[in-house]
Amino acid sequence: MKEILSKNITIEGKLTIKEILTLYQYEKSYEGNILLLANHEIVHLNQITNLVSFFLTYHQMNEIKVVVEGTEVQKTMEEIEECLQGHWNEVAGNLI
Repeated sequence: MKEILSKNITIEGKLTIKEILTLYQYEKSYEGNILLLANHEIVHLNQITNLVSFFLTYHQMNEIKVVVEGTEVQKTMEEIEECLQGHWNEVAGNLI
């Protein structure tokens, strides 16, 4: 059964291209949709050009709303949150 979960997450620094690509790859393997909402923009993690543009133009310390739709939404949200907050070493193996 599909579920929807949303959460506001504060990002403390800029993401690298490698981190952005990891999020993109994670969404491609996820059975559902993951969206980011900030500054009146909605970006699907599976749209690489929009995703890169989004992270190049967002301001540090801004809050981003993450919406996860699919299965195992709580686990997915936790992994996405850890990644967006810079804990890549802890969960990078789970993302690829």
